[in-house]
Amino acid sequence: MHVGNPFNSARRIQQKEDEIVSQYQNEMAEKERLRQTGYEGRKNVSEGLSGPGKGSYGGANKGYGGYGNNAMSNAERAKYQFEADESDDEKEKELEHNLDQIGNVVGRLNVLAKATGKEVDRQNLELNGINDKVDTVGVGIARNTHKLRGIK
Repeated sequence: MHVGNPFNSARRIQQKEDEIVSQYQNEMAEKERLRQTGYEGRKNVSEGLSGPGKGSYGGANKGYGGYGNNAMSNAERAKYQFEADESDDEKEKELEHNLDQIGNVVGRLNVLAKATGKEVDRQNLELNGINDKVDTVGVGIARNTHKLRGIK
């Protein structure tokens, strides 16, 4: 016959309650961390989508292109035209404008791709942490399964 120590039972109960409270607090902290991670992910993607495009065509340093301040003058453009007339000048301006727009779109795609890559890297770190936890739980399950098989 086994009789438990009545002086230790209150301490054991308190320890068990403390473990439960601690586990609950850890779970709540983990939920908050995951919520924050999700928020940061949405923010990164949103910044990538709304970030300014930086077109590569028609900058002030390039000396060509643009559909305004950066556009070539008619005299500069005439050097490259066989028979310059007003319709050629308009076509050239339209081409420069279109190239500026393409440059802006490519710039935005570049920003979006970088934001996406950053988000994928961050989520890979999260997945590695989850994988480590799964491995730990798997080892515990295997250990407990082995113990239970030994009891039967």
